[in-house]
Amino acid sequence: MLSAERVLGVSPASHAGSTTLQPRFRPTSHAVAHRESRRSPACQQALRMSPTDWIGWVASAVLIATLGRQVFVQWRERSTEGLSSWLFVGQLTASVLFTIYSALVGNAVFVFTNSVLLGTAIAGQLIFRRNRRLMAAEQGHSHGR
Repeated sequence: MLSAERVLGVSPASHAGSTTLQPRFRPTSHAVAHRESRRSPACQQALRMSPTDWIGWVASAVLIATLGRQVFVQWRERSTEGLSSWLFVGQLTASVLFTIYSALVGNAVFVFTNSVLLGTAIAGQLIFRRNRRLMAAEQGHSHGR
């Protein structure tokens, strides 16, 4: 007859009158360390993250995707309508300061996020200037005819 002990490779152990199943063979700490050492540093870090860290990383991904999409649309539409150059100057300044702050407090989620936001601020400013230049050139051609 097959028993849980034979199928699962466990043996019964009695604790305070109750029977629980315990593994018969436990990996040695060396075997566990070897298995974990084969994982990439990023994988090892992800496995050690707390639920709080996961919330931070998901929030970071959503924010970066949202801003990235806005910069892409601005680039594609070649328009500066409803945008101010000061928006990007403010974002640039805030991103630099938040990146420094995040590094000082040792928060990797915010160091990464604010560094990427700094990149989107720079890209947004460059695209804004390009679009403004294109609009001025178009207006110059339309008035010249």
